[in-house]
Amino acid sequence: MEYKLYVHIGSNDFDKRLFRDISNINHFVKPMGGLWGSPVDSDYGWEDWVISNDFNNTIGFNKYGKDRFYFKLKDNSKLLYIDNAKCLKDLPQINDDLFQIAKSYVQLDFEMLKNMYDAIEVNISADNQLYWDLYGWDVDSILVLNPDCVEVVDKDK
Repeated sequence: MEYKLYVHIGSNDFDKRLFRDISNINHFVKPMGGLWGSPVDSDYGWEDWVISNDFNNTIGFNKYGKDRFYFKLKDNSKLLYIDNAKCLKDLPQINDDLFQIAKSYVQLDFEMLKNMYDAIEVNISADNQLYWDLYGWDVDSILVLNPDCVEVVDKDK
């Protein structure tokens, strides 16, 4: 069966007990909690960002295979796939006065979205406007909202 492969960098295994439930953060475009990763076939994923921003020394990142695990979403998982900025207007958002003044960021209501989807994938590479609308989602990313949809896999199989 064909499936999309993701990589989480910073840990060698997925421990469901450490998963933190999704909650909105005031005045910020990312939520607290969840599991973050990047598609392994991404045009610009987390590993690319770490290398291009010389983030290696700060977090002890090892680009040669340590401190990472690979995963896919289980069959029948509900994935919200965002590949253009127009998609954002139809999603639940928080009416934040600070963001209304700025008019340049979109603050999604992740607490509502977690009841609708198991994960959100944002393909920044497909539409550069997403980088600005979701400022802070610097790379092609997946945010897992439901830990039960994660299946750790061996990348080489």
